[in-house]
Amino acid sequence: MRIRLQLVFLLWTSLCPIMAQEAPVTVITNGYTNVFSTLEGLQASIEAKQFVISQTQKSLARATDTPTRHQYELELERLQADEQDLTRRLERVAVDVDTSGFSSDLKPAFDLRKELEKLAEPVISELKHATADSRIIEELRNEVGSQASRKDIATRAVRNLEALVASEPYPSIEKPIRSLLAQWQQRKTDAENRLAAAQYQLDTKLEEKQSLYESTRGFLHNFVRSRGLHLVLGIGIFCLVYFMMRGIYALYRKFKPASEVRGFASRFSVLIYHFCTVLFAVFSMLLVFNLTGDWFLLGISLFLLMGFIWASFKTLPLFVEQIKIMLNFGSVREKELIIWQGVPWNVDRLGLWAHLKNPNLSGGVLKLPSKFLVGHASRVPGSEEEYFPSRKGDWVELSNGKIGRVAYQTPQLIQVVPLGGSQIIIPTPEFIKMNPINMSTNFRREGQFGIDYKHIALATTSIPETLYAAIESGLAELVGKENLLNLIVTLKSVGSSSLIFVVQADFRGKTASKYDVIDHAITRIFVETCHQNDWKIPFPQLTISNRNNSNAT
Repeated sequence: MRIRLQLVFLLWTSLCPIMAQEAPVTVITNGYTNVFSTLEGLQASIEAKQFVISQTQKSLARATDTPTRHQYELELERLQADEQDLTRRLERVAVDVDTSGFSSDLKPAFDLRKELEKLAEPVISELKHATADSRIIEELRNEVGSQASRKDIATRAVRNLEALVASEPYPSIEKPIRSLLAQWQQRKTDAENRLAAAQYQLDTKLEEKQSLYESTRGFLHNFVRSRGLHLVLGIGIFCLVYFMMRGIYALYRKFKPASEVRGFASRFSVLIYHFCTVLFAVFSMLLVFNLTGDWFLLGISLFLLMGFIWASFKTLPLFVEQIKIMLNFGSVREKELIIWQGVPWNVDRLGLWAHLKNPNLSGGVLKLPSKFLVGHASRVPGSEEEYFPSRKGDWVELSNGKIGRVAYQTPQLIQVVPLGGSQIIIPTPEFIKMNPINMSTNFRREGQFGIDYKHIALATTSIPETLYAAIESGLAELVGKENLLNLIVTLKSVGSSSLIFVVQADFRGKTASKYDVIDHAITRIFVETCHQNDWKIPFPQLTISNRNNSNAT
């Protein structure tokens, strides 16, 4: 408490000579009235702070005990910080320009031992420069609000203290109250001066601020002239180096085509070449940014590159598997069979891109990045294994009973045309799931018929023989004897009301288009033969009997 009263007394004694002086006459020169009055107020505050600082330093020198010295040191540190702040404000108002470039304490601190912060410094500086005006205006608005609040608080405090003084307090407390009044009057004066300085700076910045259209046009103009040109040069050099090295590789392969069987050394050298292609292209772009002195683009590029490398580490297991596939010792290998999206393919070639082939499909060549094969597995195909259940022009029977000719088949769609010319479009994976039976190789047609039980004595002798001869003759006349490969007519089973005979006929695939006619012919021949030999064909009979209930009412 004693120290605080001493400081109040020192402040009061410092203000008395200043308040006793005659107010200086403000000279109106070329419209600088507001500037001069603002500078005058700031200078008065600075001189008052300097006087209080000197008195505090003297008190610190006279202090003997450690706690008192510590309190004086803290108070002195605060006063010196306020004095430096007032000095900076006076300088800013006087020079009327942004002096942050000469104020080392306003720059963000960077640890030079950290390379990452070295790279971030030009990027952050560029972003700070781009938003300097907006940030300064926002800071000044916050300062105006803060100082206005402090002014209101000090004004109320002075008004309350003046009321206490006017009430003729007790002699024992009158002197401390007057000291507090002097202290709060100084605080009010400081707040008013700071508020005036901040308001003046804010008004000046708002007047200098360009319109959005002018700012955008100026930014685009400067960007095209400087940074935009550097960016175009960097991207141009990247593309030039990249496509030049790819062109060299293409010419090399043109004069020296890759052999069907490539060893590990050949694959590894190709992989290293492609890696160096990207590496040299990126290095050339960074070199352009460095030579042009554009540290902003250089820093952004390095950050993007480090982000890509970091993401690569996150996906390192997948990347390793992709490398193994490219080098042909992974889970997918060349000249083996792989199921890709439900369709079998032959792995023709592996590299940065995988080449898959299916000889049975129209346009059956698929090129996709090798990374898509990660997680898949291939196997050695069988010596007679087909890569698709049908070919163009084959007749197939699907699991839903549909029979038709394959008009075309591609990696995406299969078109099946039944008799009559209608078209059925089926996605290729769905076509395989329908388990198509290829009738163009060879096929069988089958029918079942019943003959009455009264001919049971002939069921194993003359009936099968007669039916065989009649059906063979009729089918040979229909499709040609050479196309009827096999025929079986035999008693199959004993039904509830008839003897069941089965007819099985095998045909060459080229007669598959007559499958419907063959079915009809077998039925027709059977009926004609039964009629000629007076064999009765039974039909199911339904007997319904009703039992009358004598007790029914």
